[in-house]
Amino acid sequence: MPLLKPEPYIRYTQTLGLKVPQVEHRRSSQLPQLFADRFGRPEMAACAARVYHSLPAEDRAKAAIFGNNYSECGAIDFYGPKLGLFKAIGNPIKTTGIGSRGTLQAKL
Repeated sequence: MPLLKPEPYIRYTQTLGLKVPQVEHRRSSQLPQLFADRFGRPEMAACAARVYHSLPAEDRAKAAIFGNNYSECGAIDFYGPKLGLFKAIGNPIKTTGIGSRGTLQAKL
């Protein structure tokens, strides 16, 4: 759990000369990935809900929400029930709780 907000955290680590740990194979930000993944997830889930609920009923019945990684799937699983969403499915190499629900997929 981070103890500092992002801006003070970045200043603190820069002052001490600490490097952001590389935990994934993509370019990282000034925040460790595990902290950075916590930003924007409620908005992402709300966007997925808007798209899902805009589908015709017959497509909603077959729809699946695909998360590209554990953070995206976790956001849908955590915020989604209050938004009328079901659990996300995802890449089994990058996520742990994999499920399947129909044949249509909307990539986040």
